[in-house]
Amino acid sequence: MKSPKIRFKEFQNDWNSRILGDFNIEMLKGSGISKNDLNNNGKNPCIHYGELFTYYKEFITEIKSKTNNGSVFSKINDVLMPTSDVTPNGLAKASCIKFDNVALSGDILILRCKDKIDGVFLAYIIRSNKKKILELVSGTTVYHIYAKDMKNFNLYYPNDIKEQEKIGEFFRKIDGILDLENSRFKKLENFKKTMLDKLFVKDGADEPQIRLGSFKGEWTSRILGDICEIIPINSYLTTPKNNGKYPVIQQGFEPIAGYSSQKNYFKNFDNVLLFGDHTLSLYKPKTPFFIASDGIKILKLKNKNSYFFKNLFLYKMPKSEGYKRHFSILKEIETRIPNDIKEQEAIGEFFRKIDGILEFSQKKITKLENIKKYLLNKMFV
Repeated sequence: MKSPKIRFKEFQNDWNSRILGDFNIEMLKGSGISKNDLNNNGKNPCIHYGELFTYYKEFITEIKSKTNNGSVFSKINDVLMPTSDVTPNGLAKASCIKFDNVALSGDILILRCKDKIDGVFLAYIIRSNKKKILELVSGTTVYHIYAKDMKNFNLYYPNDIKEQEKIGEFFRKIDGILDLENSRFKKLENFKKTMLDKLFVKDGADEPQIRLGSFKGEWTSRILGDICEIIPINSYLTTPKNNGKYPVIQQGFEPIAGYSSQKNYFKNFDNVLLFGDHTLSLYKPKTPFFIASDGIKILKLKNKNSYFFKNLFLYKMPKSEGYKRHFSILKEIETRIPNDIKEQEAIGEFFRKIDGILEFSQKKITKLENIKKYLLNKMFV
């Protein structure tokens, strides 16, 4: 007998241990419905197994897709799991659906809970026991988890269904807050994209669609390569350490890969842009730093209006993923910049504030995710 470290005060009894196969649970498989069968005008709401990886969390509150096909349909309180993936980690997922008659595709394992176990509680407990789930996975190139495997999943649970429901509802509310914060973040990202398009000059145009304040001066044509210079990198730190005082920058830039005390680091530069694989970052180092990858270029801006030029580079960066890696392409792109330095500063400050709000929002989301992870560890056995 065990019990979790954090509980609601009205529940005191120990939790029981049991394998899933000993519960009154019917295990079914979805059927059919390929991606080509998804149709916005279809007559049946449906869930494709791939959406369990990318779209649905532990609690399904709305259905994304429709189809005209379907032979296996959901019942309220069903728990859905993907049964195959190219990595085993993806199979430690479960989502409880609160809708009848949703068509379920192949490669979905349906755990139909009938009594003594709440579906939402079961979905959260499966996700919080990733290590146990991975022990049940089979395969080499493609990994699978089957009904016969899940029957051996051992879990601790409270006999009182009300405690199960309260735990499930508690985490559902946390996810609701996370969904709201993620929605706000995406809206702000979209707003920034819109303003990049409005405040910078489109190809073929002479001035932007929107001007801040009362600025009316002309914008001059420039080549991006003329705005900055590449700082040569003589050596790279291919194996980041964790015992030094100098930060190590790798692809993606955040988080920093580690710290090192080796030589050949870069000294401080003002107005540095780090240009890498699909990423552009303004970096203002407080100490010298290392570069861990030859895929990163260090660009020193010739103008002090760093936020203006960082966002200009973002706006002009080629949309094709394959070309984002090559500064040789980016540096030849023609653009326009305002002659008035104060207009550059105003645009840069506008985007600096947006980036600050985005950064604050991202930190809030990360903090909520960490809180959820902590509570999942403490409120389940």
